[in-house]
Amino acid sequence: MNFHSNDINELITALAKAQGEMSAAAKDSNNPFFGSKYADLSSVWNACRDALSQHGLAVIQTMNKCDDGEMYLATTLGHSSGQWMRSYLPIKIKVPENSDTDKWGKPKKVNELQLLGSCLTYLRRYALAAIVGVAPDEDDDGNSGVGYQSPKKYEKAKKEEP
Repeated sequence: MNFHSNDINELITALAKAQGEMSAAAKDSNNPFFGSKYADLSSVWNACRDALSQHGLAVIQTMNKCDDGEMYLATTLGHSSGQWMRSYLPIKIKVPENSDTDKWGKPKKVNELQLLGSCLTYLRRYALAAIVGVAPDEDDDGNSGVGYQSPKKYEKAKKEEP
């Protein structure tokens, strides 16, 4: 897999200028499973789109298949000079076992296309943020996603214990 064009000097120069104009991605979406807020794909795009465009930069995200049959998301950052850089993320979807039943007692069907759509949106958001250098306005280092509390929340919860 190729990760960048032979030369990337013009792309890097343009990206550095664009990053100086980008804002943080607003955490304006709610995650009901963790009771937290996050920056969705549209927030990440809103944080970088204008600055990228003003400096001749574009992002293209496509699904591709490797020779071994694995699917991946390719995110390409291109410059008007023709220079480019690319990242690859594997698309891994695990279809859950149907253990739930509908109101008639029949197994609920899993819509694999909806699972793929959710997975792609998630991957696109992280790949876009990574390749252009956008971060959310607050970063907890992934702790809330795995159930850890921030030190401030931990200390507050500890003080409130009986």
